[in-house]
Amino acid sequence: MDRRAEPIPRATDLPARLHALGLRDIARIITHTNRTVMVSLGARRVLRLHQGYGFAPDGVLSAIIRFLDPGVPRSTRRAAEREFLAFPVEQFAPPSVRPAPSDRPRPGDLRLL
Repeated sequence: MDRRAEPIPRATDLPARLHALGLRDIARIITHTNRTVMVSLGARRVLRLHQGYGFAPDGVLSAIIRFLDPGVPRSTRRAAEREFLAFPVEQFAPPSVRPAPSDRPRPGDLRLL
């Protein structure tokens, strides 16, 4: 019996995968590595998703679509939210490393030297 592993999704396929799963009425999809907000939909129909969802299985992406559907009952939306938040996005797209802030001179520093 030849069992082949399913290919790992690529992050660049995310918009096409979401549309194939039923996502509608979205003007644009933007990915980010913000650790605080995983999914947000702006007033101009711009969907912002954590980049790690590009590697999520279809079930997790379907949960995102259910969460974004205003016609879905609140209890179903909350269950969908729990499902997509359980996916470990940071394992697939770690946050960008910011350089440590440099010490800026403050008023009065020159007198201390």
